[in-house]
Amino acid sequence: MLDEYLESIGYTEEQIKILRNTFPRNIYSEATLLFNIKNLYKYLHQCGIENKDFISITMTVPTIISTSLENIKNKIKELNQFGFNKLDSFYIIKIYPYILELSTEKIKNKFNTFTSLGFLKKETQIILASNPILFSIDDSTIQKRIKYFEDFGYNINDIRYILSNNPTLIDCPKSHIDNQISDFKKLGFTNTDVIKITSLIPSVLMEDNDLLSNNFNYLFEFGYDEVDIINIIKKVPVILKKRYLEDINSKIDNFIMLGFSSKDIILITCNNPYLLLYSSENITNKFSNLQDCGFARDEVLQIIVNYPIILGYDFININNKVNFYDSIGLHSKMITDSKIFMQNIDFIKNKYEYLKKNNLTNKINDLFIDDIKFYKKYSITRDMLVRGEF
Repeated sequence: MLDEYLESIGYTEEQIKILRNTFPRNIYSEATLLFNIKNLYKYLHQCGIENKDFISITMTVPTIISTSLENIKNKIKELNQFGFNKLDSFYIIKIYPYILELSTEKIKNKFNTFTSLGFLKKETQIILASNPILFSIDDSTIQKRIKYFEDFGYNINDIRYILSNNPTLIDCPKSHIDNQISDFKKLGFTNTDVIKITSLIPSVLMEDNDLLSNNFNYLFEFGYDEVDIINIIKKVPVILKKRYLEDINSKIDNFIMLGFSSKDIILITCNNPYLLLYSSENITNKFSNLQDCGFARDEVLQIIVNYPIILGYDFININNKVNFYDSIGLHSKMITDSKIFMQNIDFIKNKYEYLKKNNLTNKINDLFIDDIKFYKKYSITRDMLVRGEF
């Protein structure tokens, strides 16, 4: 009866033989073993443990079959007291069945190891729940991995975030992390770049090699070169997050739909990589806003190519500047020299009032020279202009 039941769950003949040897008939009756394993199976199955995992658990810790079900439930309660929820607790048992034999003191010591290294209790819970094998890892191994990151230049907050999000980095081979970092540096990233990128997106330290082709193949095919993409990552490392990578194609398509050439798209996104983070709807709305300000489609295209940062401005800000520049005859300058949009419009107005008061409006281009040149030419300081003392 016992053998048939075990076979029905999925045990092999060899596994059944091992269990038989673990629980000899002269000590354990078949009826008792069958009763215990059925109750255990029912309980664990109700808690999300599948047959293959049940087999793995019982083959790893066979004594669980002869253990009181109440003792197992108490172990779950114990894990709950350490902050693990029910799902975490059964995942830990599935991945590391030896937790059932681990004393409360040893679990507590593992928590203390992490907290002594600067981790919060919640972070320790996340790390151990995600990578239960760490319960079996020697504390010195954990300490050495922390020191590895510290020696490279990471601060403790970076390390906590990285390891909380990718706990497998604690016990993966050091050579793997070395290779990942080496690949970054071969591409031209500095240590500071590596720290910035991996602290923001720790998962890149676990990815396969060939970071660029794996994530930016579409951009390569579109016409970007390696240097372009590396500089984009350096400026906006968050681009490596999955939700942005998955949406790059549609964003490029949206720029094409708006009328930009391939060359222009590469130019504006390299100059302002944040455009690859904005939603297509946001970009389209900003484009329409500029048209609503009185610019033709071709003029809008030229303005954005000249000054792609403008797509990050809000409509009221743009509209106020356009209205003023139009009122003083600078409509064409906004198109050919679009960087004038970066100027503080209130200060520009003060400058204009100064020129107007002194009958110097024929020098209107001097509105955009720097403070030193303006002072040398007109003997008036920025502070005086701001205060309107002219």
